[in-house]
Amino acid sequence: MKRLALIGSTGSIGCNALDVVRQHRDQFDVVALAAGSNSALLIEQAREFAPRYVGLRTPDAAAAVRTALPHADVGVGADAIAALAALAEVDIVLIAVVGIAGLAPALAALRAGKRLALATKEVLVAAGMLVLKEAQRHNAE
Repeated sequence: MKRLALIGSTGSIGCNALDVVRQHRDQFDVVALAAGSNSALLIEQAREFAPRYVGLRTPDAAAAVRTALPHADVGVGADAIAALAALAEVDIVLIAVVGIAGLAPALAALRAGKRLALATKEVLVAAGMLVLKEAQRHNAE
């Protein structure tokens, strides 16, 4: 069973990734979900997939999530989302966010030796050499 952290779960790519997980529940365990500010959809996803950790970019969105998901560990802000990518219990980190917002969690995943799946090119366009160097340095994929 592969343990997954999905950064950008409420966007179109994140939703499609969760559709794949839904079809292969015997192969994936969703450990962490992170979103920007769509707390309603994140709550719905968390109720279905029961991640132990959730993260949101904005404090207002996180307040609603904490109320709806009292048993989840809820983090707020870019640092908290990056920390989800480095969790010991995660095998694969899927970054499905637009722009360079995915850079910090991508680097955190690589530095923790995780398998990194990038759904967009911006992280590599903005910092490709750094990303490749960190992957080599930490024996990450």
